[in-house]
Amino acid sequence: MVSKADGLRARKMARTREGIAATALDMFADRGYEQVTIEEIAAAAEVAPSTVYRHFVTKEQLALHYIGGGLAGVLDRLRAIPVDAPIGDALSEALIGALARYDETVDVPRALAAQDLMAANPAVRAAMHGEVAEFRRELAEEMRHRLAGAADTVVPALAGALVAAVYELAIEAWHAAGGRTPSRQFAAEAIEVLALGGIPLPRQDVGSARGSLDALLAANADAPATSRHRAANRS
Repeated sequence: MVSKADGLRARKMARTREGIAATALDMFADRGYEQVTIEEIAAAAEVAPSTVYRHFVTKEQLALHYIGGGLAGVLDRLRAIPVDAPIGDALSEALIGALARYDETVDVPRALAAQDLMAANPAVRAAMHGEVAEFRRELAEEMRHRLAGAADTVVPALAGALVAAVYELAIEAWHAAGGRTPSRQFAAEAIEVLALGGIPLPRQDVGSARGSLDALLAANADAPATSRHRAANRS
């Protein structure tokens, strides 16, 4: 059980972290990302540089505070769901729940500015790719615990890649909509497309040695029709 003192300390740390991130993003928008130093951010936020580094190891992490934070929320929610829950339901619940929390709490103007900053800065984009890669690795590890029979297959890694892709798509679509449409709505639409087989993926027998592109294309010539047939059967 968390004591009252621990709760107060945690809330104070959260306020400090949020204040540092808000100050940093405002300075990035005003002066340019490359022109702002950690020391200047600390001075403007009225904290020591060591406090900034305690919360954000790099300047790129500061820039991503309003974008990538929801990834950790997906993992936290998934780990709280019973391991015997259906995998698809558990992943959807964790992802939609984390994005709903994002929609309800995010500072919209700063989050939109952070997206613009990431689009314009290669270092920030690279940092985001790193965060997504780490998320995929952690999610795949969680999936291995839940899918004992498929732990040594590509399924856990594929699950991590798909969830990460839907998360990124939802945030990017939210940004394109100017923050007016909830990110969870875009995620729900993407999950529905995946669930109904709306994307005609290449089909190849497991263990098959068919390496010819022509053979692969021929084997998948009916994929769109097959996908529509599956969708109709599920409706």
